[in-house]
Amino acid sequence: MTQATGDARMDRAVPAPHRVNARRTGAVAPNHRWAHTLRRFGRLAIWALPVYAVLAGLGALRRDPAFSTDPARFDHYIDDGRFTLAHLTYSAGAAFFGLLALIGITALLAGVRGRRLAAAGLLCGLAGAAVLLPEVGTLVLRQEAARRALLHGDLAHLALNAQLRGGTGAVVVFLGALALTAAWILVGLAVWRSRVLQKSDGVLLIISAPLLYLGGLILHMLPVLGALLLLAAGIGLAFTAARLNPGGSATR
Repeated sequence: MTQATGDARMDRAVPAPHRVNARRTGAVAPNHRWAHTLRRFGRLAIWALPVYAVLAGLGALRRDPAFSTDPARFDHYIDDGRFTLAHLTYSAGAAFFGLLALIGITALLAGVRGRRLAAAGLLCGLAGAAVLLPEVGTLVLRQEAARRALLHGDLAHLALNAQLRGGTGAVVVFLGALALTAAWILVGLAVWRSRVLQKSDGVLLIISAPLLYLGGLILHMLPVLGALLLLAAGIGLAFTAARLNPGGSATR
């Protein structure tokens, strides 16, 4: 009888198992698994950002015939220059690494603060690239002749090359550059708010965006300066991402 009494007390002492809400676990667990998978991809894809910065900077240093307002030179570019190794490297290659870097940062910030800003930046970047790549073949505009039209707000006389002179085409390309600028500013804000990446790298992204994508319409060297700032941000982000543990915080 004593043993039975002791067993009864032990049964009463053991708490009942906690009931798990099936609806809550079904909504949370997959999100964590997707966030970890995306973060692993982002840690590798983020290295595309320094590569993109180098290619964009080197491309800004050369005089690209794609932005020539001389009809003869532009016709020669259309016939022979669009598919040279140098042009493909500084235009198509840079665009590939730039978009990959945007995707990588968005994946890296999955599941942390700022993910919505990063997703919005990715959408803006894809929209800007979809406009610029078919029209001018690159993401970085370089045409100082557009300075007068921009400073006076006269977009009708905006000349990007011998083919894009004012009208709808030039305005659409200019809006594409604005979309890319907004994309990297949003991504910089996302990095700044994330609490897992360095805030200083987010600030560098915000500063470099207008210099890289709009500065070439004002002064030829501004995109180079923007590329240098982007390179510094890319190296910082890549090394910080390499120290992130699966939970999203940096290891010491």
